[in-house]
Amino acid sequence: MAHVRAQIRAYIKNLLSGETGAGADVFAQRVLPVGKDKNAFCNVYLPDETSSAISMEPVRLQRSASLKIIGVFKSSPETIDDILDGFSVDVEKLMAVDRKFSGLVHESGLTSTRLTYDIEGEQVAGQITLDYLAVYHTRDTDPEIST
Repeated sequence: MAHVRAQIRAYIKNLLSGETGAGADVFAQRVLPVGKDKNAFCNVYLPDETSSAISMEPVRLQRSASLKIIGVFKSSPETIDDILDGFSVDVEKLMAVDRKFSGLVHESGLTSTRLTYDIEGEQVAGQITLDYLAVYHTRDTDPEIST
């Protein structure tokens, strides 16, 4: 079994695969895929997490993880905003269906959205980052099981 963070990444990757403008190009990793051949992809990762003890003997931790869902798209300047907003709509709807990620977390929710752009010749590379907070519990002796 894997750390609950890895299980969350895998769950979100499966949830989004084929369901957004990124198609099946959904990756559960911190590093963005390299290559000029991709016009659309999605990246899912959890860069930060805070923990605090919510009970002792046995020690049970409440973990608050920052979950980032990044969509990267190449398009014309006239359509890039609509593409990024469409991706956001798809992700937000999918994430709202099961806020507990099939029991992996106690709660989750969108905390912020950022859009950035980079001009590449005639095209614009747009990136949208949706930040979610995911709260889950584990025992300090078993970070592979959400309690």
